Amino acid sequence: MFLTLAGLLVLLAEPAPPQAVPDELLKKAAESDARLVRLYKEGAVTMSSRVEELDKEGKVQHTQEMVLRLSHQDGKPQGEVVRATKDGKDITAEERDKLAEQRARGGADGKSGPGKRGRMELSTPFGAEAQPKYAFRLLGPDARDASLVRVGFGPRGKKAEDIWTGEAVVDPGSGAVKWMKQRPSDLPAFVDRLEMVLEFGAATAEGSAISAIHMEGEGGLPFFKKRFRVVTRFSDYGPK
Repeated sequence: MFLTLAGLLVLLAEPAPPQAVPDELLKKAAESDARLVRLYKEGAVTMSSRVEELDKEGKVQHTQEMVLRLSHQDGKPQGEVVRATKDGKDITAEERDKLAEQRARGGADGKSGPGKRGRMELSTPFGAEAQPKYAFRLLGPDARDASLVRVGFGPRGKKAEDIWTGEAVVDPGSGAVKWMKQRPSDLPAFVDRLEMVLEFGAATAEGSAISAIHMEGEGGLPFFKKRFRVVTRFSDYGPK
């Protein structure tokens, strides 16, 4: 009797297996993602970033701030430097020159520069083209709002730098993502840690859009490791 009871207790203590995400919810999430992508591509948004370089104890060594106005032209991301500072010194002119040089080299096509950074941060695993790369699972209701559900995600197949692992809080009625935490399933070279938290608190005509991204990481060459912390906020969604 003791062994039987003990075995029963072990079974009761085991967590329930994760549930598959209903196809209908993934369809709604893809439709919501498509609306936001259209918002980003057809309109403009202001992106304000603060990048902090930290020492081993977590103290800030250097700080760089930049405000960009992001938009698209002829299907290509465009960035306009509104202002920029480094350790309190105004470097707006320097950053504008760098952006102009990138454009002259063809960097404004999204392969480098602010355009790439903005496009990467505004993407999610729930887009119709991205979903086949991912395995999704239901993690239960959100602790702060039981009407929302938590969805875990990770690579369906091989890990990659641009395939994420994490979880999101999703509105099952609209498919809109409300919050998301993620990390690359395969870290890029010389990166030891990279984590991102995305908040979707900006109200737009297409629904809730990304309002902030918090990113922390560490990496670099041996004996030259660096830690960094980045906070990026998105505001003033509107026409170009």
